[in-house]
Amino acid sequence: MEALRLSKHWSEILSHFSYTGFELNLEVLAIKKQFDNFEIDSLKMLNDENYFTRSKKYTEKIVSIEKWIEVVERLHINRKIRNESNNRKASKRMATGIIICSECG
Repeated sequence: MEALRLSKHWSEILSHFSYTGFELNLEVLAIKKQFDNFEIDSLKMLNDENYFTRSKKYTEKIVSIEKWIEVVERLHINRKIRNESNNRKASKRMATGIIICSECG
């Protein structure tokens, strides 16, 4: 239980881009929004420093941009798996999903 809490804590810290010492510009925010909506699969294109400006709040670099991209992509994959497993569709196996009565609906 402690390991789960600790991993959740680290994933929350590592998913904040401001800890890289940079801030995202509007173009990257649009790309990130597409990524969050599962329209694109990877953020590897963001390795270019032209997408970022120096942060005024967090001037120290705690996490590298490459590590941030890796963490966000892993969290994205886990969220996609979780969303797919939580669907309520019936499969071919018996007593799975939502079953509707043919007579009364």
